[in-house]
Amino acid sequence: MDELRVGRWRVEPKLNRISSNGTVVQLEPRVIDLLTFLAERPGEVVGKQELLDRVWAGVHVSEGVLKRAIWELRRALGDDARKPRLIETIPRRGYRLIDEAPPPASSSTAKGDAALSMRMVLGGLAAILLIGLLAGFGAQRQPSPDPVITARPLTALEGRELHPALSADGSRLAFAWNGGSGEDFDLYVKLVGSEHLQRLTQHPGVDSRPVWSSDGNHLAFVRESPDPEQSGVFLVSAFGGPPHRLLGPQAGRIAGLAFSPRSDELAVALAPERQVSALYLLSVESRELRQLTHPAAAADRDPVFSPDGRSLAFIRARSWSDQDVFRIDLDSGRESRLTSDHTTVLGLAWAEDGAAVIYSSDRLGPRTLWRVAADGGTPEWLPASGGGALHPAVDRSGRRLVFEQIDCDSNVRRVSASSQDAETVIASTRRDQFPQLSPEGDRLAFVSTRDGSYQLYVAAADGSAVRRLTRLEGPRITALRWSPDGRRIAFEAWHQGRGDVYVVEVASGQLRQLGESGQLKTAPGWSADGELVYFGSPHTGRWEIWAMPAVGGEPRQVTTAGGRSAVESADGRWLYYSKHRTPGIWRQPVAGGAEELVVSDFNRDNGVDWVLTGDGIYYLAQRRGEAGVAFFEFANAQTSLRFPLERMPQYGGLAVDADGRSAWLTHVAAIDGDVMLLEG
Repeated sequence: MDELRVGRWRVEPKLNRISSNGTVVQLEPRVIDLLTFLAERPGEVVGKQELLDRVWAGVHVSEGVLKRAIWELRRALGDDARKPRLIETIPRRGYRLIDEAPPPASSSTAKGDAALSMRMVLGGLAAILLIGLLAGFGAQRQPSPDPVITARPLTALEGRELHPALSADGSRLAFAWNGGSGEDFDLYVKLVGSEHLQRLTQHPGVDSRPVWSSDGNHLAFVRESPDPEQSGVFLVSAFGGPPHRLLGPQAGRIAGLAFSPRSDELAVALAPERQVSALYLLSVESRELRQLTHPAAAADRDPVFSPDGRSLAFIRARSWSDQDVFRIDLDSGRESRLTSDHTTVLGLAWAEDGAAVIYSSDRLGPRTLWRVAADGGTPEWLPASGGGALHPAVDRSGRRLVFEQIDCDSNVRRVSASSQDAETVIASTRRDQFPQLSPEGDRLAFVSTRDGSYQLYVAAADGSAVRRLTRLEGPRITALRWSPDGRRIAFEAWHQGRGDVYVVEVASGQLRQLGESGQLKTAPGWSADGELVYFGSPHTGRWEIWAMPAVGGEPRQVTTAGGRSAVESADGRWLYYSKHRTPGIWRQPVAGGAEELVVSDFNRDNGVDWVLTGDGIYYLAQRRGEAGVAFFEFANAQTSLRFPLERMPQYGGLAVDADGRSAWLTHVAAIDGDVMLLEG
């Protein structure tokens, strides 16, 4: 094949290049071969193994090589994996070329096409202007894409890669990998820029949390073995060989470790039997332990040495959803608190100059990376992280940052109260989550990434007749509620580290932003008459419930003792609401008055995992070893487990029909995690 066209690109396989409007991009031979092979079968899903066999014929390579080639191809073509226009990923199957490749056009034809395209563009602009005039100017514009700095995949293996760690010089990456499936994780090392993997451990159980010695010769790691006597902290050569144990299981459960800059000590988070974890210093030579912190009613974990070795940053957890970043000076023993988020923190690292700590948090919504000064202050969102980012690590120069980015294939299931049978009603190869049933019970709204970005969809309650409602670019939708008349949906969308509330008309798809950007707004709910939208906001320094007219207007504060997500009762008498990082569902009179606790064991902070009915409240609960959808009945103030589940859903959303016979929940089918690299 001499040449072909893919989208706006002219592809010349024999010259290993693509070009468009004077821009010429040179590609590696394997990458151009990959594009050519996909173009031979436009629209078809081509399996991963078939692509490997065809493009890398006779060469034994891992699937990560294919993923890297796809990434290079998308970058050259200007395509986006989240909103693909040319190359679409079909999880666990393969890839397909969306754009059909027509034969190359002659110069005269190309000029004619260009003139036609210009007429179409001008006509399209005129149509858009006309539509804008007809629709009026009251609706807010949809937000523009997030200014996210692009991070590229450093690993792209099947399954999940955990706890990335960079060597001091930034040339090598260590991580834990489950080999594609299961819970058996081992340690691997690879050179940055190479696809070759070196396996360091092979042991049943979980080897994780690798940390490098400063000279790059050794790695310390945590082993959790099926045989408790083989668990502990181990040291292994970075070039291979048997590991040997530094600390045995008798010391307690291990919740993090870090090498000192001189590599003579390890900071270890240990939880002795029946005690919370605290920080200790472990001498690599003598194996002696010295306790550093003595947390009261909390647990300390995930220590990280500052570049000068004089202090440790660590996470102090009062509960799973109430954690903050702290620092301890190793000379004086003085502790200081760097954040006051009261949220979940999953991993942290020092910036190269020791002036700041980078950490993973869901402090304002989806889990992303944040940066806080070493002496505390207001955290700053790092736009390089996108969503689902955790366990950051930085090399000594500070020019390379890696983090784990997770994604999942989730779907919506309907569970029967009578039989506990589960039926998948909404499914794709991507995320389908946050189900909400319409007031009439005939329609189901949900969030999906099936088109490459987070969008709102509506379907029949049985999952048929799926229809897309929004066409947002960038924001991540994480919570939604139907209006009482079933004509509108209010939802929460996150972009640039900030949450906003939108209202969409179900019939027309017309979208309106509720208020101006700037005041953080989350977890919307409706008044009984549909005139007001309630939302949670920390605008005053603490999360409270606010209300605003659904057509726009000034917000007013409703609660004074905390609140996150609120819904009015059907008779308009009571406002029911959950609180931020505080278990329970509360209520207070809509007309004003004291609050009272209604449900004590609701503990889902996203605020949308409960449903108010005329008879009671359905909510996700986990208690006394049981998990499922519980029902608090107003008539007798009793709680029963109506829909038992094997485990609590990892992602939010709960819908229950009027007679309590069926519940709709988010189910995770598979989780994938890759290590991402940001350079510069």
